[in-house]
Amino acid sequence: QLRGGSAVAGWLRTIGVRLSLNRVRRDRFRRMVSLEREGEAIGPPAVDRDRILERVRAEIATLPPAEREVFLLRQEGWSYREIAGRRGHSEATARVLYFRAIRRLRRIVEEEE
Repeated sequence: QLRGGSAVAGWLRTIGVRLSLNRVRRDRFRRMVSLEREGEAIGPPAVDRDRILERVRAEIATLPPAEREVFLLRQEGWSYREIAGRRGHSEATARVLYFRAIRRLRRIVEEEE
């Protein structure tokens, strides 16, 4: 039993649900910025998708250097721990930088939809 008398099973279930939701959100974003995926069209029509991708790329170039580096490393599959080690700061800082970058990029995608 944890604080407040809650059971470990409920705690684990909540963690599982949140991890699943995070993965769905991450995968949705990756589909939007992916140029190709096995030749199938994803998301809006190609013209709109190309315009959105161009705007996202332009915005990536304007991100503060730390946010841009963390964002690009995450897109390459680096873990927060690996990024933190490379940059010499904590995992929490790597997460904050990544989510700041995502927030900026998400605004662009939402504006275009």
